[in-house]
Amino acid sequence: MKHWEKSRIVLITVSLCVIVFTFFMQSYQQGGVDSACSYLDPWIVDALAFSVAIFLVLEGVYRIAKHKNVSITRQVSRVIRVGIGLAIITIHTMQVLHKF
Repeated sequence: MKHWEKSRIVLITVSLCVIVFTFFMQSYQQGGVDSACSYLDPWIVDALAFSVAIFLVLEGVYRIAKHKNVSITRQVSRVIRVGIGLAIITIHTMQVLHKF
């Protein structure tokens, strides 16, 4: 299997795991949230978080695609970067949906 295929499989697997894990953790925590707590940040916080998260995801995927011949062990930091970005997107999407 080529390095690009391995990187893509690991990236997709980690991304799905991060999204599912973050969704369930956030859903579990959301059960005890009052509408008057600081959980409901101003819209600017969500906008900035989305901006940073989208940058992390796009930059990580771009770097993985650009360096197709690099082994998966050298791609780990990029995969983690994408995972962090997806976790931020998942959390703030759920927070925005909770506001409405």
